[in-house]
Amino acid sequence: MFEIPNDIVNFFFEEIHKKGKYTIEIIGTKANIIPIDYQAYYKPIIVVKDIDDLKISLIKFVECLNVFYKDKNVLKEYHDLSFFFNNLLFNMNSTDALDLSSYIDKRCQFLQNDYFKEFDQITPIANFNGNLICVERVIEEPGLETPFILEFTIQIDNNIHQLPLVRFAIDDNRVCHLFAVQFGRYRNFSIQESDYKKELNKINKGVKKYRNVPPSFVLSMRLFLDLLKRYDIDQIVIPDFLFSRYKNYYKASTTGRSDDILSRILDGFLNLMQRMEYQFDDFSIEYYPNEIDGFTHISLNNEKKKKLSNK
Repeated sequence: MFEIPNDIVNFFFEEIHKKGKYTIEIIGTKANIIPIDYQAYYKPIIVVKDIDDLKISLIKFVECLNVFYKDKNVLKEYHDLSFFFNNLLFNMNSTDALDLSSYIDKRCQFLQNDYFKEFDQITPIANFNGNLICVERVIEEPGLETPFILEFTIQIDNNIHQLPLVRFAIDDNRVCHLFAVQFGRYRNFSIQESDYKKELNKINKGVKKYRNVPPSFVLSMRLFLDLLKRYDIDQIVIPDFLFSRYKNYYKASTTGRSDDILSRILDGFLNLMQRMEYQFDDFSIEYYPNEIDGFTHISLNNEKKKKLSNK
């Protein structure tokens, strides 16, 4: 259990200054959290609109951490609030940075909402061309974008193959925040096995556009959308550049190279969304990043979806 510091705002400021290397500028009841010079290229100023509101949000965040991790043996070495406070800032984008308290409140909602808990064990959910598909909700390592991931598997001729996993969180407005559809770390994927490729390539049959999107990603995304619909969730947002992702590439290469890598990652993700919109009638991209904010906005409707494959 984490103890709440007596002066949690000052503790927060001190820890992000020390480990996150920010400068804190307090202006009356407001504050600006300013990144150090070499990080200012990919981190905007984080705005605290009201310090008293920040105190309330930070206390709530610690309480949510204590409840979420109470019975979950995943904290390991992540045992101090400094770790979680600094990762709060790494997992935001430029729109989140406009109001820190509101962003922290949203992260609390991610921890509190327990969607898909019925899948905490491997559970059959679908059948693709006679092949059983299962899902399991897994608690992600602390400090990452989301507390949960969904892992999908498909059984083909008695062989179980892993599909791309989905990183997600859901807020109190029933909006799904989608962070990634990807092959996961430390997991075994048999994407080159012939039975796997033969079955999943059927998803591309008759598709004339966006064929560069791997069919396994289309399948995982379709499965995830169908699960969202079970909960009547019809809004999805996808953040653009999270600071943590930029940090992963910033020191590894030149700034220009970092931009290229991140753009390819984001473009690849958006390409998957465009493929979904092209292939399925119930999926619509409403806004792209920077049209209204730093998110892609997607809506789901009740139109009949098209078949995944035509054998």
